[in-house]
Amino acid sequence: MKKALLRSAAALVVLAAATLSGAPAASAGSCVGSMCGTVVNQTSLGMRVAMGWCSEDDRYEPLGSSCPSGIRGLSPHSTTDGWGDVDAYEIPYRCTFWVDIKNFWGWEGTKVQGAGWYKIDTDDVAYIRNYECRGV
Repeated sequence: MKKALLRSAAALVVLAAATLSGAPAASAGSCVGSMCGTVVNQTSLGMRVAMGWCSEDDRYEPLGSSCPSGIRGLSPHSTTDGWGDVDAYEIPYRCTFWVDIKNFWGWEGTKVQGAGWYKIDTDDVAYIRNYECRGV
């Protein structure tokens, strides 16, 4: 809860600074100033990302959920930088991803995650470092 409040306060400060300085708003989604949720796919596996998300409170949704929206494909060894605010990334059925998150506060460390949709914040850059898929 405290971290979420601090993130909101930091985003508000950045938004206020961008507004006062006359900086242009980001081109799409809910970017704050120049901060947009970004996914960097450093693997040889194509994946999917969502440009929309149904709730700020939900951090995970199972595969097949209607929560993620505006789904786009992300090629191997590519990034969503310049797409606008990405809200989530998908880990396919029977796969595990190793993900590092970097944000306003620094590195969150490596997360090992199984199948599903994972929400990222506007100040997050999710680095998809490695994957393992079984029987796919």
